[in-house]
Amino acid sequence: MEDTQIRRRKTRTRMPNFREIKLIRDRESKRIIRQQYIADCRALKDELAELTESANDIRKWDLPWKQSA
Repeated sequence: MEDTQIRRRKTRTRMPNFREIKLIRDRESKRIIRQQYIADCRALKDELAELTESANDIRKWDLPWKQSA
């Protein structure tokens, strides 16, 4: 007769909530990266506004080309 018992695979024993911990870490890292991205975008927008303002100030000057050269 054939063996009717099914052999079960041995699974690795890990912490019971390993997946939950991994998800929490992933969420935290994504949140941190998102906050850094938002801060970088704000800094770039501020710098762009400053450069635009200084460019507009330069354009306002009506100097003859001989005086500016």
